[in-house]
Amino acid sequence: MDLWYATLPAPHLRQMAVVAKEPLIEGVRYNIGSRTLWNPSETIDRILMVVRKKEFWLDLKGGQPRVERWSIPPAGQIILNHKIISLDLPAEILFRHEDEWLDIVAFKGNEIFVDPPPRVTGQGQAANIRGTNLKFDGYLTAEDVAFIEAGRDIGIHRYMLSYVEKASDIEALLALDPKAEIVAKIETSKGLDFVLNVYPSFDQKVRLLAACDDLYINIGEDMMLDALYSIVSANPKAIAASRLFPSLQDAKKVSLSDLSHYYLLQAMGYRSFMLSDRLCAHPESFFRAIKQLKRLKESNYQPAWRESVRHYIERFGFWR
Repeated sequence: MDLWYATLPAPHLRQMAVVAKEPLIEGVRYNIGSRTLWNPSETIDRILMVVRKKEFWLDLKGGQPRVERWSIPPAGQIILNHKIISLDLPAEILFRHEDEWLDIVAFKGNEIFVDPPPRVTGQGQAANIRGTNLKFDGYLTAEDVAFIEAGRDIGIHRYMLSYVEKASDIEALLALDPKAEIVAKIETSKGLDFVLNVYPSFDQKVRLLAACDDLYINIGEDMMLDALYSIVSANPKAIAASRLFPSLQDAKKVSLSDLSHYYLLQAMGYRSFMLSDRLCAHPESFFRAIKQLKRLKESNYQPAWRESVRHYIERFGFWR
């Protein structure tokens, strides 16, 4: 049976209770990048009042580049949440909700300048950097540490880690919370190297998550299917997240491409899935998604080709 996870909206929204109380949802994650009026301890307390006994995960930002401060280019620089130690130029950056890779023309610490300028970059906006020799100063952010300490003190030990690429990323969290239960989000080519070469030493402690959206952005279309299969092969309990039923954000009926994507993930071996931020943030889209999940559960439809596809994958690899 499939397990479904969902993303909690910000804790000041009534929709948070709607998501948390849905019986089909096995567990929920809270993205600490959401802005609130409360400190980490107060934020977690408010969430736990709604979540109660449901499986609850703190989603830390880790190595994910994000916009730290509002900026209106070209008047000023863009401030990131991580200082860049090294990056060979030319390099590019893509901001979430933009559709164009922008050239990074200069950087110093956590300040970057790009060309052409984006429309507006907002605090917390995710980014993807494409370039060689990219290194940040540290992995966990100050906000990550604050949430780890606040959660640890009240007995919260479940974390999703963004942009995991090396053993030290996992070790940085374990140093702060030795009891940590970790889901490592794989979102880059270095993350795939971690899965293939490093993960076997962590497989009893760490669960993998294929972050389909960022992974596709960062590695491109040629390697995407192989990457998804590599992740679930390394960890049969891996979670597939994002780009699941996005058609239901705006339409009442699921698209054929969405269904095909879901059944292909099943054929690869995925049995755990997570609904995206946007799908969970609004009552209408969330109810449409839940209705679709109920249909899938009630029909228990098993495509006749599923096992043959898995056999093909295991014998030949993907379409190479």
